Amino acid sequence: MYLNIFEMIDLVHSLLAYQSSSRYVGLLELPVQQHRSTAIIGHGERIAHLLAAHDGKYLLTCDSRYHCLNLWRVDAERFRQTVQASATMHAYSDADLAIVRDYLAYAMLEDSAVANNVGEEITARHVVTVMRALGYFPSNADIVDIERELCYTQEPRAVLLEAPPTPDMLTFTIDVHMFVTLLVNHRPVNDDVTLATIGSALDALTEGQERERVIAALGSVGEIMKTEELVTCLKAIRPDLEPDSLPDTANAETFMDAWLDLGDQMKI
Repeated sequence: MYLNIFEMIDLVHSLLAYQSSSRYVGLLELPVQQHRSTAIIGHGERIAHLLAAHDGKYLLTCDSRYHCLNLWRVDAERFRQTVQASATMHAYSDADLAIVRDYLAYAMLEDSAVANNVGEEITARHVVTVMRALGYFPSNADIVDIERELCYTQEPRAVLLEAPPTPDMLTFTIDVHMFVTLLVNHRPVNDDVTLATIGSALDALTEGQERERVIAALGSVGEIMKTEELVTCLKAIRPDLEPDSLPDTANAETFMDAWLDLGDQMKI
């Protein structure tokens, strides 16, 4: 459908109205260029017919199912501004462009990779990984308890495993409700670590106890960590830290500041 814009003296810049094979109605500028056009959804169903007023200022469309008529006013100047802005990407903010890039990246990944359905079930061996992604980092003992509980849901009458479950035993899937139950049951109610909580822990640990007895308890109870493992962890956190430079004693402030270098990040 040709739209002759009489206000335009230069006929090279006349507009062409078109309908797609589905529900879109749009304008493009002559001569035809693929990227100098615009379109919107004109009807809920396929457009059956498109007519233009004799002066080119209005369009009339009709859908193929409900026979609804829509009247569209043609704003040639606004169309050209939109096309020009789109050609230079000035019509989009940085945030809008970022969203477009994300969609394009997702489309390319989906097109180049194997299609995966995102549902409400995950494999049991991925439960701990998802918990860590949500900000909960269970200890090794907690991980064993979680995996045993997962296995127990599959075999309620089975005797509790003496050894930790192997990866071959965690190939089944659980739904999102089961995962939330595990997360709520195992994640601490308040896992915010503050200077006050560290100070309370140090007080409870060291009050009335001899140094050798405290060290022996740390190496035999709960999450056991040998001296070599402690040094390795500290080196991973602070590569510049030398074990010989650590103080013989430490309170909550010096522990977070001198040992872990987190003094400025802790909540008071």
